[in-house]
Amino acid sequence: MFDDFLNEAVIDDIKKDYFNFPIVLLKEFLIDDRECLNNIFDFAIYSYLNKEYESDFSQIKEAESFFGVNIGNKRRSFDNGKTLFESIPENLPFIGIRKSIWFDYYTNQKTEYQKVVLLAFIAIKSIVGKKPIVKQIIYYGIVEWKEIVIQLKMLMSCRRNCQNILMNTTLKKLKTN
Repeated sequence: MFDDFLNEAVIDDIKKDYFNFPIVLLKEFLIDDRECLNNIFDFAIYSYLNKEYESDFSQIKEAESFFGVNIGNKRRSFDNGKTLFESIPENLPFIGIRKSIWFDYYTNQKTEYQKVVLLAFIAIKSIVGKKPIVKQIIYYGIVEWKEIVIQLKMLMSCRRNCQNILMNTTLKKLKTN
């Protein structure tokens, strides 16, 4: 019984750290990232209200409290979230973005490269999902690539050192002759 309570508490803490949304909301991210981020925020707020309070607008402060955010225009956010929620078909893949990443992209201007990297990360995350074997394969793949890069750097360093030793030895021989 207590374990179930702890598990629910941990899950709630994790949910508070993420905005969950259908991945289709990222469709125009490279064109207008600000609007996409607003839509993600509004969708997450409305989705929470829909699940916990049957879409009751008067409970929007509860959503603010749950996510630890302040909603500037509560009515606009609620209405936009509702429109998005009702217009998106069921069974679309969902993804979560950590609030700290969302706020970083919302408040700081990002380059196109940084936006593409975020989209790539989200795409990989949506493919991997909760599949532990895929996570391990990707993790070990990354680890292996890191090892390869480290070994290549060491080889390049050794090559430079060998070249320097050869040059110095050759120069010494030339000087003595």
